[in-house]
Order: sequence, then C-alpha cells, then structure tokens
Amino acid sequence: MRSMTGYGKAKINREMIDLEIEIKSVNSRFLDLRFYLPRDLSFFETSLRKRLGACLGRGAIEVRINLSDHREPKLNLNK
Repeated sequence: MRSMTGYGKAKINREMIDLEIEIKSVNSRFLDLRFYLPRDLSFFETSLRKRLGACLGRGAIEVRINLSDHREPKLNLNK
C-alpha cells in the first residue's frame, strides 16, 4: 500500500536566483491539482499539470513555487 499523504520541499540558489518548491498531498477521491506560482512562472502551469496528471491518479496536491531574483536589472537609458 502506498500513502497518499506527503510533503516535500526543495531549495536551490544559483547565480543570484533563489528557487523554492513545496509540494503537499493529502488523500482525495479525485485528482485536485492546485498551483501557487509567481507571475513570472505562470506559463509553466500547463506543463506541470500534464506531467503531474500523468503520474498521479488521485489526491489533493498543492504545489507552491517561490522565486527571488537578486540580480541587478539591465537598464539602458536613452537620453
């Protein structure tokens, strides 16, 4: 028997960018995927939904992604 309840969290820091991913799952009769993504990464939701849907049959899954970009913006002023 495999449990449907779980929690996982991962962090990565590269080139002044911090990425944190947190996944929670609880038992549920149907597959319920909820995503909390920053606006900059919202285009990933469709592909994440397809990949998770292919692996999971049921459960309430919550995916939270936090992104912090500490790089200096590259701006050019045209006087």
